[in-house]
Amino acid sequence: MSSTLGNAMSVACALAWAIGVIIYKRLGEHLPPLQLALLKNLIVLALVTGTIILLSSPAATALGLPALPGLLMDQRSIILALASGVIGIAIADTLYLRALNILGAGRMGVVGNAYSPFVILLSFVFLSERLSALQIVGFVLVLAGVVLVNAPERGQRRKPRGPEDPDQPPAADPAATDALHGHTTGSASQIAQIDPPDIDPAEAGGVDSPGHRDRGRIGLGIALGTASVALMAVAIVMIKPVLENDPFWWVVLLRVGGAVAGLMLLLRWQSPGRRLFQVGPPRRWLVLAIAATVGQYLSMTLWLGGYKYTSASVASVLNESASIFIVLFAALFLGEALTWRRALGVGLTMAGVVCMVL
Repeated sequence: MSSTLGNAMSVACALAWAIGVIIYKRLGEHLPPLQLALLKNLIVLALVTGTIILLSSPAATALGLPALPGLLMDQRSIILALASGVIGIAIADTLYLRALNILGAGRMGVVGNAYSPFVILLSFVFLSERLSALQIVGFVLVLAGVVLVNAPERGQRRKPRGPEDPDQPPAADPAATDALHGHTTGSASQIAQIDPPDIDPAEAGGVDSPGHRDRGRIGLGIALGTASVALMAVAIVMIKPVLENDPFWWVVLLRVGGAVAGLMLLLRWQSPGRRLFQVGPPRRWLVLAIAATVGQYLSMTLWLGGYKYTSASVASVLNESASIFIVLFAALFLGEALTWRRALGVGLTMAGVVCMVL
């Protein structure tokens, strides 16, 4: 029963994350990614705190909700939860954004495919998890589907952009700031189809695009991107035992709290003069609140719940199904073409998900 619940939460997480990506695509045209990441996590911190207050009050019993026990976690579990937020959200996201500036969304989509293999490897070594033969087939199908979804279409072009400001990356970046949280809550690969890959150097006309830079810089971008995905995997595997043994909402609160503390330090270091709460028209706050609630609070809760109730290896692969929802939502709401290659990728990913949950 718990495994079925974990599988369902992992797929539902992918759906919620995909909705968030579509909204963040629009927000990213106005807000720098680091500022957006911190604001989103501050909203989530408030929502998680409110949830804990509700579940700890007599109202929880009246509403038929399970009562939340007090914070009885040992010191080691508390440190692991805080460290998971700092490593998996604050540090990993910062490295990811730097890599994205160098490589562009297309190449980072490919690098992001390493998330599931990293989780599977770490779970094999530290959690003694093993995939069945059918689940290995499912993993291969999901990975193949994600690669097809993220692959650039032949003849696909994108208008060139000028030199990039580290504090204002391409519009798709803010959606990536959850990868994972990860999230991965999602993985980094889920961004490529929203922001198409960069054009070749010759087509860019000398613009300082990722393809025009020397191999050393591209190598640096790949190294940073791989490190960011690896840290996201480390951050979730390290708290898998904590999620299984300690009260869920306290773990979530500590993890988000660690992330907010880390992001505040990074923002103060990178942009000391920036006004954090200056986001523009009031309507943008409403959109940000909706995006943070669905694409961050709900998706992260489902994401961590998936890892609590099923194996980390299976949860990481099921999270990749977000690519299906993103492609479909992008076609429905953003007018993006659903090509035969992406349709095939969606089919392979769906088949892989079925193999993973059987």
